[in-house]
Amino acid sequence: MKYQVFKDVYGSTYEGLRPTVTSLGYPIIFIVRRALFVAAALFWSRFLWLQIMSQVVITTLAAVYVVHFKPMEDVRAYRLEIFNEQTAMLALSLTFCFSDLVPDNNKYNVGVLFNCLLVGNILTHMSFIVKSIIQNSRESCARKKIKVESQEANSEHVRQFKERRAKLRNEIKQMVLMQDGNEEDFEK
Repeated sequence: MKYQVFKDVYGSTYEGLRPTVTSLGYPIIFIVRRALFVAAALFWSRFLWLQIMSQVVITTLAAVYVVHFKPMEDVRAYRLEIFNEQTAMLALSLTFCFSDLVPDNNKYNVGVLFNCLLVGNILTHMSFIVKSIIQNSRESCARKKIKVESQEANSEHVRQFKERRAKLRNEIKQMVLMQDGNEEDFEK
């Protein structure tokens, strides 16, 4: 009972994670990562290098955690999470190029590369979403087909049962008529 209450309240936090103690750290890392991003943006606004490095460090730690502990139940989700961490690491590496360390004429090319990286990540996610929608639609159609076939089979069984019952009634009626000769008594 207590486990069900806990699952009802906090279940979505751990959905898709393996039921191990090491997997429980994944949501914590997720929240700490976002909190550090907000803190870096608010308190280190004058230190771009510190903002970027803090994100590089936490992204590296998150990637190491995901690769080492494999918190996801699904292999595809695990691989997609590794892909996301690598994309984030590449994007963070490119953000150094938007600082004063790089001449202005190269920033446009770096921006195009950065955008291509993000579009590639988005397209990868979209392909997984479309594939999942197609797979779920096929499964739903298969379940409906099985349900319809089951209902048709049940209705066929009911029809056969009614036919057998009517045939047996007629046979019993014929037997009673042969014995008594009075059809009105049978109907009562």
